[in-house]
Order: sequence, then C-alpha cells, then structure tokens
Amino acid sequence: MPTHIIYRSDLKPESEVAGCNVRWSCDDDLQKITANSEGIEFVKSCLSSGGRIVVAEIDGQIAGWRFYMPSPCPQTYRFEFHAPDDVIFGFSAFVLPEHRGKRLFSAIHQFAANYYISNGYRQIVSLTGTWNAASRSAHKSAGEQPLLRIWSWTVFGFALIRYQGRLYLRNLTKQGRFRVLIE
Repeated sequence: MPTHIIYRSDLKPESEVAGCNVRWSCDDDLQKITANSEGIEFVKSCLSSGGRIVVAEIDGQIAGWRFYMPSPCPQTYRFEFHAPDDVIFGFSAFVLPEHRGKRLFSAIHQFAANYYISNGYRQIVSLTGTWNAASRSAHKSAGEQPLLRIWSWTVFGFALIRYQGRLYLRNLTKQGRFRVLIE
C-alpha cells in the first residue's frame, strides 16, 4: 500500500553544517547529478521552469543535491501539486551512500531556506514515501514536519487515492494526475 507523506517546513534561517560546501548548481554539475538520479531532460525541464538545484560538496566532490521549484511543482508520482506563491517545493533529493548520516540533507535544506526566506517565501513543501526510512529521517532532522498523508494504489491505469479522508478513483490516462492543493 504506497503511502506518501507531504512535509512542510516553515522557513527559518539556521547555521551551516560543518565540513561541506553548499552552493547552487552550475551547468558543469548536471551530468554528475543525472548520473545517479533523474534523467537530463527532466532536470533541464525543471530548470527552464524556474527550478534550481542545491548541491553539497565534500572535498570538492558533489556528495548530494536537491531540486527546488515554485508552484506548480513538476508532476511527480501520480500527483500534481499546487500551492500559494510563497511556497517552494523541494523534491528529488539524493545523497551518495558514502556520505549519508553526515546531515548533508540538512545543510542543503538550510542553504535553500536562507535563500528563499530572503526572497519572500515562507515554506518548503516536500513529498516522500513512507517506505523510505532514510528520507523520512532526513526530513525530520532538517526540521520538516508532516503535513498530510496520501494513500494511492494503481492498477491497470487507474489510481485509487485516499486524500483528506475521501477516496478518489482516477483514470490516469484520461483524467491525468491527481491535483493536490497545499495551503
């Protein structure tokens, strides 16, 4: 039973995590980032739609990254997310296995929070699966709080979704993704 948790983080500037350099990505980083996660076309489409990537480096090597994008967020899973203009979406985070447990996700999150606070945003919203214990732990360590849960099952192109206490049946090929509104 796939369950997703939507997290939110009211933006508060915090100090840096020692031992790593955190920065915005540059064009030279894209091949390194896409080698371990998303395809290059997905990354380019996010960047061309106002998205940005924050990278964390250790000893000059990229050790982790996360995408950030204003609403509407790119379509992920079976959902399409919409939120007010002062909410930013954080998604597709990745930390190389040899660097996990070093709070790189927190360093990336803090870097983004500091930037987005100074640019008028109030919240970062994220999505992760309940089966991903490492991701849930990283969200908690970064100070993110669960906002809501979405249960979904897909069979033969149909999605059964439980959202805010109601059940929905959605034909994904005819109706498209399920719209989730974040307040």
